[in-house]
Amino acid sequence: MMSSSKKRSATDGGFSQGDDDSEMKARKQRVKVSSPSKKSLQNSQFLDDKKSLWQQAMEQLNEQTKKVLNRAKTDDDVFFACMEYTRHRDWITQRYNPACGRVVSMGSDDCNQLGVAASADADKECEYPPTFVNLDGSKVAHVAGGGLHSLVLTVDGKVYSFGNNDDNALGRGEIHEDRLHLAEPIKEGFRPDDRNRIVGIDAGDSHSLFLSILGNVYQSGMYKDVDSGKFHDVPIGTNESPKGSNVYPTLVDLPGPVREIKAGEAFNAALLEDGNLYTWGMGHFGQLARSKTMGADLKKDEKGNSIPGVYELGKMWIGEEYETDEQEKDGDGNLKFDEKGNPVWATAYRYHEDLIKEKFLKPAPVIWANPYPKRSVLSLACGELFILVVARDEGYDTNVYSAGHNGFGQLGHGDKHERHELTPIKFFERKLIKKVSAGTSHGLALDMAGNAVFAWGRSDYGQLGHTDDIKGGDIEMSPQQIAFPESLGSTRIRDIAAGSSISMAITEENDVYTWGFGETCATGHLASAEDIKRPKKLDVLRQALKRGGAKSKNCHVLEGTGGAQHSLMILECFS
Repeated sequence: MMSSSKKRSATDGGFSQGDDDSEMKARKQRVKVSSPSKKSLQNSQFLDDKKSLWQQAMEQLNEQTKKVLNRAKTDDDVFFACMEYTRHRDWITQRYNPACGRVVSMGSDDCNQLGVAASADADKECEYPPTFVNLDGSKVAHVAGGGLHSLVLTVDGKVYSFGNNDDNALGRGEIHEDRLHLAEPIKEGFRPDDRNRIVGIDAGDSHSLFLSILGNVYQSGMYKDVDSGKFHDVPIGTNESPKGSNVYPTLVDLPGPVREIKAGEAFNAALLEDGNLYTWGMGHFGQLARSKTMGADLKKDEKGNSIPGVYELGKMWIGEEYETDEQEKDGDGNLKFDEKGNPVWATAYRYHEDLIKEKFLKPAPVIWANPYPKRSVLSLACGELFILVVARDEGYDTNVYSAGHNGFGQLGHGDKHERHELTPIKFFERKLIKKVSAGTSHGLALDMAGNAVFAWGRSDYGQLGHTDDIKGGDIEMSPQQIAFPESLGSTRIRDIAAGSSISMAITEENDVYTWGFGETCATGHLASAEDIKRPKKLDVLRQALKRGGAKSKNCHVLEGTGGAQHSLMILECFS
């Protein structure tokens, strides 16, 4: 951490030793920034005009920032005020006034997750380079890639879904197989006030999450447990069994309006507008970051000793085996008896459904390994079985926290031990990280200046981008900075994203670099099925135009996301 008296250099994005009081005052007058207003933006008269909401939020932001800057006493006070402004400005813009464009998808389309098939029985390619998705001219604001499905959010708040619907992840009800290849909007499930006013989406392995302009969160599909059980969010006010899936988006019982949502393989995280971070879903390995409050016992090591901070949340905690009234049979179909001639009764397994609803599926606040009264969450990401969070304590620099499964070192602590509460990663102290992203078993982090991207975790498909020498089983348990090719020059990185085993970075000039698992073309590079071991610039527009679409000479890559074996990007195309 850094004391409030330390000066920042120009390379820190802050101020030099020579800044005097008059210069600081001048800087304050030039910077129109703020920390967010605490007032709710849920005024129904603005719901039909997102731009009005954006303008209102920005006015509140700027007014509040002036007050913060007037109270600033040091360079660091000004620096962090600007940092807070940038974070909240970006959030307001993404929610109410996002840039928009067309969607391209790439990778495997074995379950229609690309949305590019011409018909239900059309012959498909083994892998697709970047290809435009036909959404009838809709302007797209956000995309999300799940296990075998995809979500697209238009600027007017409609959600299109396509791909595998075996467990109702698409949220469109029962879909005839002749229509599974079509990207169609979700028309049911949202509350009347929220209909056609969705502002955020994310996708897990077999479920989808939706965030409304009112801050409501919805879920469709199901969460799979450590074995083969399937569970869903229970409708509010009902005593419905948690087993099975939600056919349509169902309102999640959260304690207040939500600002941001993220989906892992079978769990979720939500940042509330009041700054609290909640998690829910199936969390057998500590990925909910609150095992201590769930009532489970500590795990035992081989010697029977308790493992500090690691809890037993497996199959025998969420259920039990019991003896049935049916006698077991041997391989030949004969009834089985024990040595004393007594019948051997068959056993079965049953879930503790009330426990699952209360401890797993009911959203609850995370636990921090080092609690602090004024902590702001800047970014969050959910991997397959782990969670990453960027947070800043008032008066100090940012840090990255992690919790969950750690078999590939994806928590970034230099070891393979599980963490069941959000634990700070020492490597990132004083690194000023602004964003994290998570794949199946690897993590990415981007610094505030856009000069450095770090990666750690599983590396055997090149998803970390660190080296050309990779082999099966390779992992990096501590973060390392990625070296980008010379073509990047001095251009800064503005965004990062991770798929299952791929990674991508978008520059301030709106170019995109991708790397990682190459066989399905999820990186967009079709020339070879080999893994892309280093960041490689993708000419996404040239590839897409080969597949058809409006003739454009240039494009900006606005956003990217990765699924299990596919990726999606939003392009702003122009002549």
